[in-house]
Amino acid sequence: MKYDRDKVISIFEKYEEKRKQNIDINYYELENVLKETLNLSYQTLKIVINDMYRNSNYSKVCYGYAKEFRCVEFNSLIKNFEQRNTTIDKG
Repeated sequence: MKYDRDKVISIFEKYEEKRKQNIDINYYELENVLKETLNLSYQTLKIVINDMYRNSNYSKVCYGYAKEFRCVEFNSLIKNFEQRNTTIDKG
């Protein structure tokens, strides 16, 4: 599946900055911006979220989105993130 990765990164960068500043992220807004900017269906959007989780520095934003819109396609993302962060928290 092809999409404009540079556009996606610029969108995620905005939301990552909000996260770093402890500003609540409106995941409905993120979804709409991604869908409108890239002309994506909801099914394709899930692929983009999983891809960005695996291949970028925006894992916390992706995790937040996946938790907000929990579905089968996000189960491994959520599980991986929680396992990774539990391990980190325990030292």
